[in-house]
Amino acid sequence: MLDLTARLRRAPGVTFELTSGEAAAAPTAVLINPASRVYYTLDSLGTQFWQLVDGERTFEAIVAALAPARADHIEALEAELAELAGSLVQERFLEVV
Repeated sequence: MLDLTARLRRAPGVTFELTSGEAAAAPTAVLINPASRVYYTLDSLGTQFWQLVDGERTFEAIVAALAPARADHIEALEAELAELAGSLVQERFLEVV
Protein backbone atom coordinates (compact mmCIF):
# COMPACT_ATOMS: atom_id res chain seq x y z
CA MET A 1 0.00 0.00 0.00
CA LEU A 2 1.16 3.54 -0.72
CA ASP A 3 2.66 5.41 2.23
CA LEU A 4 0.17 7.97 3.52
CA THR A 5 2.90 10.61 3.74
CA ALA A 6 3.96 10.16 0.11
CA ARG A 7 3.63 13.21 -2.09
CA LEU A 8 2.63 12.54 -5.67
CA ARG A 9 3.13 14.65 -8.74
CA ARG A 10 2.12 14.31 -12.35
CA ALA A 11 4.90 12.96 -14.54
CA PRO A 12 6.29 15.44 -17.08
CA GLY A 13 4.66 15.26 -20.50
CA VAL A 14 1.52 13.45 -19.37
CA THR A 15 -1.62 15.01 -20.78
CA PHE A 16 -5.01 15.05 -19.12
CA GLU A 17 -8.26 15.39 -20.99
CA LEU A 18 -11.70 15.56 -19.42
CA THR A 19 -14.34 13.51 -21.17
CA SER A 20 -18.07 13.67 -20.69
CA GLY A 21 -19.28 11.52 -17.86
CA GLU A 22 -22.75 10.09 -17.38
CA ALA A 23 -23.65 13.23 -15.47
CA ALA A 24 -22.14 16.69 -15.52
CA ALA A 25 -21.20 16.31 -11.86
CA ALA A 26 -19.23 13.11 -12.54
CA PRO A 27 -16.66 13.83 -15.26
CA THR A 28 -14.26 11.17 -16.42
CA ALA A 29 -10.84 11.68 -17.98
CA VAL A 30 -8.17 10.17 -20.16
CA LEU A 31 -4.47 10.38 -19.36
CA ILE A 32 -1.94 10.03 -22.15
CA ASN A 33 1.76 9.40 -21.69
CA PRO A 34 3.36 10.21 -25.05
CA ALA A 35 6.74 8.82 -23.96
CA SER A 36 5.36 5.32 -23.43
CA ARG A 37 2.39 5.64 -25.80
CA VAL A 38 0.12 4.42 -23.02
CA TYR A 39 -3.25 5.88 -22.13
CA TYR A 40 -5.34 5.43 -18.99
CA THR A 41 -9.04 6.08 -18.53
CA LEU A 42 -10.17 7.46 -15.17
CA ASP A 43 -13.65 7.18 -13.67
CA SER A 44 -15.09 10.11 -11.74
CA LEU A 45 -13.24 9.24 -8.51
CA GLY A 46 -9.97 8.79 -10.39
CA THR A 47 -10.53 12.11 -12.14
CA GLN A 48 -11.07 13.89 -8.83
CA PHE A 49 -7.95 12.20 -7.45
CA TRP A 50 -5.89 13.28 -10.48
CA GLN A 51 -7.07 16.87 -10.14
CA LEU A 52 -5.83 16.96 -6.53
CA VAL A 53 -2.37 15.59 -7.31
CA ASP A 54 -0.09 18.63 -7.26
CA GLY A 55 3.24 17.49 -5.85
CA GLU A 56 2.50 19.27 -2.58
CA ARG A 57 -0.38 17.33 -1.03
CA THR A 58 0.34 14.04 0.65
CA PHE A 59 -1.59 10.94 -0.33
CA GLU A 60 -3.32 11.19 3.06
CA ALA A 61 -4.43 14.78 2.34
CA ILE A 62 -5.86 13.76 -1.02
CA VAL A 63 -7.80 10.91 0.58
CA ALA A 64 -9.07 13.31 3.26
CA ALA A 65 -10.21 15.78 0.59
CA LEU A 66 -12.22 13.05 -1.14
CA ALA A 67 -13.50 11.42 2.05
CA PRO A 68 -16.62 13.51 2.81
CA ALA A 69 -18.57 11.84 0.02
CA ARG A 70 -17.62 8.39 1.32
CA ALA A 71 -17.07 8.99 5.04
CA ASP A 72 -18.63 5.67 6.03
CA HIS A 73 -16.19 3.79 3.77
CA ILE A 74 -12.91 5.62 4.35
CA GLU A 75 -10.79 2.45 4.48
CA ALA A 76 -12.24 1.24 1.18
CA LEU A 77 -11.64 4.67 -0.36
CA GLU A 78 -8.04 4.69 0.83
CA ALA A 79 -7.45 1.18 -0.57
CA GLU A 80 -9.06 2.04 -3.91
CA LEU A 81 -7.01 5.22 -4.29
CA ALA A 82 -3.81 3.46 -3.22
CA GLU A 83 -4.38 0.85 -5.92
CA LEU A 84 -5.04 3.57 -8.50
CA ALA A 85 -1.98 5.57 -7.45
CA GLY A 86 0.18 2.46 -7.55
CA SER A 87 -0.97 1.69 -11.09
CA LEU A 88 -0.39 5.28 -12.21
CA VAL A 89 3.12 5.27 -10.73
CA GLN A 90 3.90 1.91 -12.35
CA GLU A 91 2.69 3.15 -15.74
CA ARG A 92 4.70 6.39 -15.27
CA PHE A 93 1.75 8.78 -15.13
CA LEU A 94 2.62 9.78 -11.55
CA GLU A 95 5.85 10.11 -9.62
CA VAL A 96 6.43 9.85 -5.89
CA VAL A 97 8.21 13.00 -4.72
